[in-house]
Amino acid sequence: MSHHGADIDYLLSLDLDEAKIHATLKVDANAPVNLITRDALCAYLHGRDIQPQSVLHEELDQLVSDVASDNSVAHARVVARGAEPKHGERARIELTEAFVEQFERIRRREEAYKKAIEQDSFDNDQGQAIDFYNESGFVTVSENDHIATFHEHTLGEDGISVTGHPISAKSGKAIAFPCDTSCHIDKDGRIIAMLNGLLQYDRDRISVTDTLTITGYVDFSTGNVNFPGKVIVEKGVRDRFRVVSNCEIEIHKLVEAAHLDSQNNIMLLQGMAGRESGTIKTMGNLKSGYLDAVDAQIKGDCTIEREITNCDLVICGSIDAKNASVRGGTIQIARGGVIGTLGSVQGVRTELVIGSYPLIESKIKLIDEMIEKAQTQNAKTGRELG
Repeated sequence: MSHHGADIDYLLSLDLDEAKIHATLKVDANAPVNLITRDALCAYLHGRDIQPQSVLHEELDQLVSDVASDNSVAHARVVARGAEPKHGERARIELTEAFVEQFERIRRREEAYKKAIEQDSFDNDQGQAIDFYNESGFVTVSENDHIATFHEHTLGEDGISVTGHPISAKSGKAIAFPCDTSCHIDKDGRIIAMLNGLLQYDRDRISVTDTLTITGYVDFSTGNVNFPGKVIVEKGVRDRFRVVSNCEIEIHKLVEAAHLDSQNNIMLLQGMAGRESGTIKTMGNLKSGYLDAVDAQIKGDCTIEREITNCDLVICGSIDAKNASVRGGTIQIARGGVIGTLGSVQGVRTELVIGSYPLIESKIKLIDEMIEKAQTQNAKTGRELG
């Protein structure tokens, strides 16, 4: 290329990056200052197929100025710039802030649990930051909770090189529908829980299950359980822990001196050794292998396979313990039933009350006390007025 009869190509070199997004122009040392002008450099770029719209004229002017200031050394500048492609984003599930904090709480709890295991201490009096009894190891949701937002993948925007050629953008990765019937995605992409239960979440999938299955024990690793759906514990429940459910509770191994509370049925495949502090409260039926030193209120029927020892049971339904022995304690049964063996040869006091409705009777007693109190107050008021 010549400019006004002078060939300056030998003084210039152009370098493009691999994607041809940037063009760097170099002017060799000792280039004649009078030949290095904006027009000359623009003409050079045009001859190299650099598109006019990509030329950075301010950078060209600065390059000319650099050469004019000191042409004893080489000078280089990025003098043209294309547009980089904007690649699409993958589809994603974005948890709401409240549930992000819930999962962060679980993470902190797990770290504290590992530390407590190493120190062999779960005592809050020893400076533990986590209450391992009352801080649950699960994230639960309620029906109609806004759990997360689903963002569809985007296609991206193509770029263009300094030579005018398009640069294709990569489309973001699509994912399969991110939830099942336990959740609903509204028109704004909000993921709404359709039932009460346990929130299950990973990168590309979110769901709610109405059954909480604990593969180990209810202990310091889980904390107390308070769950709106069915609870299945594949091992047992340790001392002082609570399992509360609005539905059924099913426990496969030993329940120690713990507390069980269900709005439905409770099934203890092995049994419970309450050590005079364990309690059961169920609005449904109770079925257990055995009960030892347990205080229980059972709104429905009670079925025991082997033995009842030193328990205080209030049963508003009937009892089926035809193969079991009952020794010690008090059993109040509203509707009767069958017991295999009652009492023991050692003479342990065992009290059985049939036809009693203690839960109703306690309410009647309370009403009677309220009536008596009201009558007394009325009589006092009458005397004062008279």
